[in-house]
Amino acid sequence: MLVLNIIQFLLGLFEVLLSTFFLFKILNLNNKSLYSSKIIWIIIIVLALIEDINRNIRLYSIILILFVIIVLSISFKIIYNTTLKESFLCTALYYFSLTLLDMFMIFSVSILLQDDRISIYVSRNLCIQRIIILFITRLVMLSIYYYFIKRIVNLKIKKHYKSIVAIIIIEFIGIIYYQKIYVDTLVTELASSYYNFLMIVILLVVILAGYVTYKNVVEEKRVISLRTQMLERNYQELKKYYEKSRTLFHDYNAHITLLQKHLLKGNIDKALHFLEDILEPISQLERKLYSGNESIDIVLNYKIGEAMEKDILTEYDISIIDTSVYKISDEKLFIVLYNLLENAIEACEKVEKGKRWIYVKIHHINEMLKIQISNSFIIKPIYKNSKLITSKENKDLHGLGLDSAREVIEEYGGYFEYNYDSNIFYVNITIFR
Repeated sequence: MLVLNIIQFLLGLFEVLLSTFFLFKILNLNNKSLYSSKIIWIIIIVLALIEDINRNIRLYSIILILFVIIVLSISFKIIYNTTLKESFLCTALYYFSLTLLDMFMIFSVSILLQDDRISIYVSRNLCIQRIIILFITRLVMLSIYYYFIKRIVNLKIKKHYKSIVAIIIIEFIGIIYYQKIYVDTLVTELASSYYNFLMIVILLVVILAGYVTYKNVVEEKRVISLRTQMLERNYQELKKYYEKSRTLFHDYNAHITLLQKHLLKGNIDKALHFLEDILEPISQLERKLYSGNESIDIVLNYKIGEAMEKDILTEYDISIIDTSVYKISDEKLFIVLYNLLENAIEACEKVEKGKRWIYVKIHHINEMLKIQISNSFIIKPIYKNSKLITSKENKDLHGLGLDSAREVIEEYGGYFEYNYDSNIFYVNITIFR
């Protein structure tokens, strides 16, 4: 019995730990250290102990589940400065889903063994069957968690608020309904009804996951469309400058002769004006960036061109880039650079002309890809829930910002940091092989 108690406690401890990982991922708290605070460790251990004590009396208690949800929600609010509503929704979604999964396994065992008494026995007694069920369900939850990280990393609570609340309410009703097992003797009929109810819950979860996946696909298509537009614009501009340059070199002798005549006649102004006209195509070509990476060239030339049109001084130090040796894909790097430069341009637009500038540096250093972007700004960055937000009216049109760039970099195991002092905003990125 002592061994079973210890195993049950460890499974409870793992359950609470997994909930904190889940909260961190959903609430996008990757820039904070999960277990840097000793308080969170104390809370995790205490909750695991309380769960273990309660489970020695009965496996489930709606009061205990709500208590754990409330404690974790408030803890994340205080320690990590999250919103209480989002913390509560995420914690409730996790614990209600896990509880329903436990119930499903208990009923499944009861039906497979054709013994109605097993569900009651497992719910009320510490036994090897209970330990096996708890182990399997937490293993399943861990698998779901990793799937979630890989496939649905961009779930936004605000965007799917109603769907999440609806699922939580249905799960809560399911848990209350399950409590009838303690007073209802018609377990077989209850199991049959409960299975039908559970299928509805699973269907709703699948629909939500499908909807989120669909939104992600739409966002990816938007990025591809944006990239295509940039590529087309860069191609047309390059084509235009090349045509001008080809005409210039073809008529080289004629241009020199005409320039000589203007100088001999003392028409200095005309000579200078003519000289500016023939040098413009060459200077335009010289301003084009060639890093050796198509995605980088497209986004940098496009955004730097946009910055110059808005009277923003742009300086850059770009080495030849071979991204094939790094974990990050060209498409993801494109998204990162686009969002960072979009934010830099947005900040510079608020600065008076003559003081606007952006500096971009991309280099290989010790088998690492280092990206540094700094820009001038006048309005202090706006923070909400520990994140920078855009001040643009149309937030969807103007990209996903620093938060999107950070998520992409950290997804590939890179390092992302931003800071500001006086009137300069800095972003530093390190991408590893």
